Amino acid sequence: MLLDLDGLAVEKVERLADGTRRVYLTTADEAARACPSCGVFAVHVKGFVQTRPRDLPYGERGLELVWRKRRWYCTEPACPRRTFTEQVRQVPAGARITERLRSAAGRRVCDAGSTVVQAARDLGLSWPTVMHAFRTAGQEVSAAALEPVDVLGIDETRRGRMQWRQNPESGRWEPVADRWHTGFVDAFGVQGLLGQVEGRAPSDVLAWLATTPLAWRRQIRYVAIDMSAGYRAAIRTGLPHAQVVVDHFHVVQLANKMLNIVRRRTTAALRGRRGRAADPEWKARRRLLRNREDLTDAQFTTMWNALIDAGTIGMTLLTAWIAKERLRDLLACARTGVGRHRIGHLRFKFLTWCADSEIPEVRPGRHGGPLVARDRRIPRHRTQQRQKRRHQPCDQACRPRRPRLPQPRQPTPTHTLRHHPPGPRTPPPRLTSKTRCWYPFGRMPTGFSDGCPRVGKCVRVGMVFRSAVPDA
Repeated sequence: MLLDLDGLAVEKVERLADGTRRVYLTTADEAARACPSCGVFAVHVKGFVQTRPRDLPYGERGLELVWRKRRWYCTEPACPRRTFTEQVRQVPAGARITERLRSAAGRRVCDAGSTVVQAARDLGLSWPTVMHAFRTAGQEVSAAALEPVDVLGIDETRRGRMQWRQNPESGRWEPVADRWHTGFVDAFGVQGLLGQVEGRAPSDVLAWLATTPLAWRRQIRYVAIDMSAGYRAAIRTGLPHAQVVVDHFHVVQLANKMLNIVRRRTTAALRGRRGRAADPEWKARRRLLRNREDLTDAQFTTMWNALIDAGTIGMTLLTAWIAKERLRDLLACARTGVGRHRIGHLRFKFLTWCADSEIPEVRPGRHGGPLVARDRRIPRHRTQQRQKRRHQPCDQACRPRRPRLPQPRQPTPTHTLRHHPPGPRTPPPRLTSKTRCWYPFGRMPTGFSDGCPRVGKCVRVGMVFRSAVPDA
């Protein structure tokens, strides 16, 4: 009862000079004298054996176990075993550590998130022992049946380097180990990691899904991935009923990449060189990637005024930065209980801002920009042009080709952007020392919501910025 080791009893305890407690154990289970081969209880003792198994640490001082067990003769004539030593469930024959210590080492790495080296240091074990315990614990978890999953998460993880092997018959190099692994997690539950396969191709994802039961796959409603075409193709094939969603982290990461692309392109186009440390857009490159609520008033005012003074480059970067912040406003509505009308309003403001900007990385074009995909409800100009030519005879395709002169680019019809105000959006003017920070907590000021930089008040902070037009 003292050590909670079934089959063993404490005979006496003594304290050594260094403070370590030495505990002497004796066998208290009668089943320990049964032969492990034939099961016959032995009656003749051959001798005594003293072992020192290691157990879980208890208290601040060290704990040393000394088990004095007996060696028995097996009297069964048909048994090939002649002698054997006593053993219990927690300390099998030949074991140097207890089973609960081995299980604790595996759980510490498997469930507690500890490394193998740290678990070995804390428990006083070697690295191979802890790694073997972790493999045993992992096999028990992987062999268990999967519980129902509502949201499945799929993402890749880089592991080591690519390893190749030359085929002796053909002489070609073939991959042995891929540097990318695909992990499957319970994104909305408590099961954690469900499985991991080598590679990140659609075939690798489908191979893991094929190992799961059909009833388990049908219960998946959503699949959260990054913007990977390979994962999406695998989901469309293996889970056609599930809805594909993209997590907010990768969406905001894409917006930050868009800002870097716009900054580099505008600098190269207008300055004819790469960015330098003296350029205002280069100085503000870090603050452009930060969230608005993470910037102080002084940091935001410094960034804003420096980009306003930079001219066209600064105006372009501020327009792209506002598009990123409006996207974050839209994503912030998740799990907040906001009504659909509010989400639709924020989505409309975000799309109209991107559509009215003159930035190709932000504005949705024919194939969609890196930030926003094209709105399919807005018809394309070329599609309308083909609809007007339907009255032409079909035998035009058989006529000989005629030299065609280059025609000037036709303007986009105004009715395709009927809900957009005319003219591109421009950021508001320079902030002054009498004004507070613009766009403080993801809210657009009322004076800037319709594209006119007139005097307006912010919804959350109540600041006023100076207009470029005195009588506005």
